[in-house]
Amino acid sequence: MQCGFNINGDVGKIIIAYLEKSNKEYLDDVIQFDPRKEIFWSLSCLSGKLLEWYPFDELSEVMVAGDVYGALTGVLSEKAGSVTVYADADEQEVVLKKRYVKRDNIFIFHSPSDSEHLEQKCREKKYDFSIINHHPLLTEDELDHYIVAKMAQLGTNIVKEEGKILIVCLRREIALILKIYKEYGYAYYNVYDPLKMGLYVIEISKKYASNKVSYLYSNIELSQYMGTNLWMQRFGKFRLDQNCIDEDGEVLARVIDIELELLRVLKELCSKHGLKMYPMYGTLLGTVRGTAMIPGDDDIDVALPREDYDRLLSIAPTELPPPFFLQTPFNDNCFYGGYSKLRNCSTTSIIPQNWWVDSCEGIGIDIFPIDNGFINPIKENRKRRKIQHLQRMLYAKAYGYYPRFKDMKLLKWKAYKYWGKLFTRKQLAEKLNMVLASGDSDPQAPFGIYTHYSGKGVFPRLFDRKAFVSDYEFLYEDVWLNVPCGWDMILKSLYGNYLEPWEKGDRKLRHGFYNPDVSYKDYIKHFHGLHRPGPSIGQEIVLFGDGTLFQAYLKRYAKKCSNPVKIVVFDGYYDLYFRELVSSKIDIPVISMREFHVNDLDSIYPIICAADVREAEVIIKKAGFSEYYFYWENRDWMLFANVSEIRKEVKSLCV
Repeated sequence: MQCGFNINGDVGKIIIAYLEKSNKEYLDDVIQFDPRKEIFWSLSCLSGKLLEWYPFDELSEVMVAGDVYGALTGVLSEKAGSVTVYADADEQEVVLKKRYVKRDNIFIFHSPSDSEHLEQKCREKKYDFSIINHHPLLTEDELDHYIVAKMAQLGTNIVKEEGKILIVCLRREIALILKIYKEYGYAYYNVYDPLKMGLYVIEISKKYASNKVSYLYSNIELSQYMGTNLWMQRFGKFRLDQNCIDEDGEVLARVIDIELELLRVLKELCSKHGLKMYPMYGTLLGTVRGTAMIPGDDDIDVALPREDYDRLLSIAPTELPPPFFLQTPFNDNCFYGGYSKLRNCSTTSIIPQNWWVDSCEGIGIDIFPIDNGFINPIKENRKRRKIQHLQRMLYAKAYGYYPRFKDMKLLKWKAYKYWGKLFTRKQLAEKLNMVLASGDSDPQAPFGIYTHYSGKGVFPRLFDRKAFVSDYEFLYEDVWLNVPCGWDMILKSLYGNYLEPWEKGDRKLRHGFYNPDVSYKDYIKHFHGLHRPGPSIGQEIVLFGDGTLFQAYLKRYAKKCSNPVKIVVFDGYYDLYFRELVSSKIDIPVISMREFHVNDLDSIYPIICAADVREAEVIIKKAGFSEYYFYWENRDWMLFANVSEIRKEVKSLCV
């Protein structure tokens, strides 16, 4: 079976010819174009490092399949000399034999491409371990069940019952790989991202999968291995499949499951009472383009005609069982655009704007009313100005502690804070709802969603009424939704050529900082703000983290009451950051996590200073802490999908 990537075409000819001539791997003097993906994987500049950390010395026999140019075979032969390695040479047999001809523990065999023949050949030989070098360059269309099933079949016929399989893959492939291997009896697994770049290693077993996090590298900068001068000058820092890497992928998958559950609950309630509910924005786009959520999206939007929307608001309080909660401007202290959210109160989705606001922050989906406007332009403009005015007063009531807010500068913001005091929140919310619902019933009147705050004037998302005269049932993930018959007109008005794939930049933002397992009522206590207490009498502040934010914290709080008595650097990061911390001439003791011992945890007030707060949270919980607090130099970081983007900003803080 061929699991690797065969180089072909002009790129392959150049690379192979150069290898035969000079036997170099970085190709500094032949880079004339940008073949980064081909060179990355086929010449194995990084694939060796991808598994170098793994404790192969525990094994006796290993079979390696699809190892183009032998990088993984080399790791095993060098790191685990006592292990017998059987390498599947396939089309690269000559290269492997040249490279490992003098290695006594390497056995090269040429396997036919037909995996059934390979099974017969390997039937008598059962290995402790199998590494399948699954190629990360396959697109989602090319990565089908057949490919992964063949991989599973190969592993099943080779690996012993107590043995294991390692697979290299991208995040988007993890779920499919685990699903199919589970059908073959591999119920235990661990997932690692050793290079912190979105290229994952999955360890799968039928018996057990022991956690090997302690073996992982501390912090690998990709430029160490792809940082040759010529490469960097011409192409910049290499990033593999940058539009598809979401380092929060595991959390995001669970968030999406919760949002789909909320969608099912809302759909059932609307169907029960005969209410029209339509997918909107990215949800509508995902429904008609692929019957699923757009890859990387973390938000579900729906819309109801005004009459049905008001009916929903009236029936939801009595018909939604816990932990579900329909959050509206009438019953909670946020969301003053005039729309609503269906929340799961047993989960967490915190946004920076609500840092000090006491409101429901469970994972939710957005629900918008579709309203009429006025044919008369003067009345229509007056409606939009009233909406903006009421939204600003409601914002002022909730977020008045901010020195300025959104598009409002100091004096205007002060004025709205004063005007807002003349009314209760309920009065303002009722008035806003009334203005939103006002308009002409004439078919020529504007028709759309008016709740979006747009700063200088309200610019509603307007649609053609003809798009809603009837609807069709479309499948969205596993939920059947009523899609307006004119969905094509709606999407063109929103996105133009909506069939083209969206080009996403490096920075991808989420709609909240998620914790699917803990209620926001408990989890928000870990954040600076309304629910955070200061140190009690006798408590000492200790900073815990990966070294990235210690200096930023000390720069902000040096010689203040929040000054720490000790800094604890997580194991693996200690060697990387200890010298830097010492050279900064701080007067605070710096120790590694393994050196940290205290009999009374209650005497410590722990503050997490780390770019990757999720990783830090796991470590500090293992140390026995249940009460701890996050330090965010920039609160917007909590919305970043990729920790690597946070690290980029951290580097500029203490320059």
